[in-house]
Amino acid sequence: TDAEYGERYQTVTKLYYHGALGAILVYDVTKRNSLEHITKWLKELKIHGYNDKMLFMLVGNKSDLSASREVRWDDGNAFAQEHQMTCFFETSALTGQNTASAFSTFLQEIHRVVLADRQPFNTGQETITLDSRFGVVPTNEIDNNHDDHQVPKKKSCPC
Repeated sequence: TDAEYGERYQTVTKLYYHGALGAILVYDVTKRNSLEHITKWLKELKIHGYNDKMLFMLVGNKSDLSASREVRWDDGNAFAQEHQMTCFFETSALTGQNTASAFSTFLQEIHRVVLADRQPFNTGQETITLDSRFGVVPTNEIDNNHDDHQVPKKKSCPC
């Protein structure tokens, strides 16, 4: 039944939320009710995966369908501000308009928060970086070739 599916779906999605650095919430600018459903998703995220540094980006998609628009840019922007989201963009998956900018901006904000969260700590034997989200990163795994920040050296992907 739909109720059983909904419960199973919620159980799985809760696993995705836990420990997330950010969430991109997308609505359809041609369907006002899709923006209204964002409130439900925000509540779900805050209950099951939220931490005080989790960032949210609101994206209004299908901006290329201006003749069918039900949600104005001002409405989406006001919603994002009201819910203290990190950023708001309107995009078009069809044309690609603003998609790269939206992702790039949001990832930069996440990166900024992660870097701000790192604190050097000297154990007496080695200096490590404490990262409240990712655990301990020994200094020898940090690439110091960047002028503005420390970035962990790339490791092979386990997937």
